[in-house]
Amino acid sequence: LIPAMAAQSLALALGLTMGIFVSGAIAMAFVWLAHMVIPDPFGVTKPTPATPPELDDAGKATAAKHALWRTLVVLPLLGWVLIGQNTSDIKILIFGAMLVQSPNLAAGVKGGKGLILGNGFGGLVAVALYELFVLAPSLPFAVLSFTLIGLLFGRQIFGGGKLAPLCSGGLGTVVLLIGLATMPYGDDADTQFYSRIWQIFLAGVYIVFAFNVVAYLMSWKERRRAKVEAAA
Repeated sequence: LIPAMAAQSLALALGLTMGIFVSGAIAMAFVWLAHMVIPDPFGVTKPTPATPPELDDAGKATAAKHALWRTLVVLPLLGWVLIGQNTSDIKILIFGAMLVQSPNLAAGVKGGKGLILGNGFGGLVAVALYELFVLAPSLPFAVLSFTLIGLLFGRQIFGGGKLAPLCSGGLGTVVLLIGLATMPYGDDADTQFYSRIWQIFLAGVYIVFAFNVVAYLMSWKERRRAKVEAAA
């Protein structure tokens, strides 16, 4: 994203870089503050996270292969923005770069369908929440609404409910869409909000489709070996 911004304005790229750094620091501070205000309960033993085993050569090759696939998926979006000067589509590039990091993509079409459903579910919740904010535009109502959404989604995510996969992918979409829609710039809030839902949908469909195409084309050796073994 930063090189794409630098092609338009160096000052914009520097501002974005500083903004990412400051945002990360603020986010970490809020996480620490939350754990101070609501500490872990006493007497509850938390399971020690298992140390992941060191990757063998096959594991390293698989990780490198998936990294290459994701890079090939994002590069056309980057080229579309940079070469075509389509700065209005830069949000699709941002959303695509975020979505392509999902490990569910490695599960194929099924994992990609879950990615789209999760973001679609989050978009629907964001629509309902946004319309409530329009009816009652007050800071206390917004804080209480986000608190309720966080508790409801968090219960499903950490409680292992049936909606856990949808809530896990949808919560970030809710926060992202509501945050972007309430920023005081550009078009009116309604136009920004619904255009971003459409952009997230486009980015999700493209990422799933392109990842599966790249995976199919790049795995020709495995398919050829399987045909030879089947013929033998």
